Amino acid sequence: HLGFFSLVVGVDTEASDFFGSFVQDPETGKYVWNDGPLLLAFRHNVPLYVDEIFLCDTRVLSATLYPAMDGRTTMTVPMNPSLGSIDIPDGFYVIAAGNPNVPGASYSEALRSRMNHQIEVTTDWDLAKSLGVPPDVVEVSRALDEERAEGLLTWSPQLRDLLEYRDAVGTYGQAFAVADLMGKTPFDDRDVVGGALSKMTGKPVRALRMGRQCKRRR
Repeated sequence: HLGFFSLVVGVDTEASDFFGSFVQDPETGKYVWNDGPLLLAFRHNVPLYVDEIFLCDTRVLSATLYPAMDGRTTMTVPMNPSLGSIDIPDGFYVIAAGNPNVPGASYSEALRSRMNHQIEVTTDWDLAKSLGVPPDVVEVSRALDEERAEGLLTWSPQLRDLLEYRDAVGTYGQAFAVADLMGKTPFDDRDVVGGALSKMTGKPVRALRMGRQCKRRR
């Protein structure tokens, strides 16, 4: 196995999502044990990638990932003692991603101290242009992001928003795409973002909304 195993976690993630669980065989009706991604990563000696890790309950991480990240050589699985002592490969490591600013996120000291390298991933504006995002909206977004970094805004368009804008322009035109982008903007930031987009287009910008009722043809 040359890749890695992965798991997307959240507030409802349990230890069994990491370790595995007993699953009923539809043919025999018996329950058999299925390894979870953490044990599979051990057995194949590959990394484990955990997405949205800041949303996972710290108590779950303490019972699953933390022991494997503390230099231990073996681990046991409480829900299946018959597995015995499971070897943790030398050099095993965890790759994790998440947004520490989303509601409910917990970037605890315990987690921070276990991650050897911590990299902030920001939007690559040149990449956005190379992917076909119109240069004018890229420059507007870059300027808005600088204001966000200074604390003047809570939100600014990032790469995912710009790619959606690119697709909307290609399908429905700029007016629709700009209005759609305004709809993604938090209400507290709409005056500033709307002003920047209005300056870019030369027209007032409003978020998408329902139009008037169409008259029925007789």
